[in-house]
Amino acid sequence: MEYQDHAVAPADAVSCAAQDGECPDANNNEEIMTEALDCPSDPEVAFAEVCSHLSLNRSNTLPMCACMNACRESVSYREVEVALADEPVMNMSTQTPHTLLRILIDAGAIEATPIYEEDVDPEAEDARAYDYELVTSEAGLRALEQYDPCARFAQLIEEEPEGYADAYRIVLDTCREAVGLPAIETALSGHPALHSPKTVFAGYFVSKLETVGGIVWDGAWRTTEEGIRMADSIPVCA
Repeated sequence: MEYQDHAVAPADAVSCAAQDGECPDANNNEEIMTEALDCPSDPEVAFAEVCSHLSLNRSNTLPMCACMNACRESVSYREVEVALADEPVMNMSTQTPHTLLRILIDAGAIEATPIYEEDVDPEAEDARAYDYELVTSEAGLRALEQYDPCARFAQLIEEEPEGYADAYRIVLDTCREAVGLPAIETALSGHPALHSPKTVFAGYFVSKLETVGGIVWDGAWRTTEEGIRMADSIPVCA
C-alpha cells in the first residue's frame, strides 16, 4: 500500500453557520445559496481568523489555500467548487470544496456577493440569491503570502537536521515523474539522512513535503510547480 499521510481532524465546524452544528456541504447547496454570508469587517481580525483556520487542521491547510487561489479573480461559487473538486490537493481534506469555501467566507478570507435573477428585487424580504460571486479578500491574500509553500519549505529546512535538505531534494526530483513510494525509497537508499541523527524512513520526507505543498498524491506522488522551485533552491551535495 502506498504511503499517504492524510491524517484528518474533526471538521472545522467552529465557523460554520448551520444550526445543527455541522459544516454545510454540497448537499445543502440550495440552503447555503439562500443564507446571508458575512465575514469580519476589520482586516486585522479577518487576517487572524483566516490564519487560525489554516493552522487548525493541517489536512485542510493546502486545500483552503487552493480555494483562495482559485478566487483571486471574481468567480461563481457554483463554478469554482466544481473546478476545485478535480484538484488532487483537495483529496487531503475530508471536507468538500463547497464546505471549505463557506468556512473561508465566514472567516473573511473570501468575499461573497449575492447574485439574483434579473427579475428579483434584492431588497425584497423574500429575495433569494441563486449564486454568489466570490473573490479573495485582502486578508486572504495576506494569508496566502504567509502560507506560501516555498516560504514554509524554507522554514522547514531551517528546523531540520543538517543533511535533510539533500534528502528532500532527492524526493522532489524523483517525483518529477509520477512514482510510488518504492521508487522514492530506492532513490533515498543509503542516504545518511535516513540514519543520522536518528532513524527515519522515506515516508517521513514524503509526509513533510506533502504538508508544505511540494508534492501531491493523485494515484502517484508528483512534484508540484512549487515543489520544482523548492528542489531548484537546494544545491546538489557533492
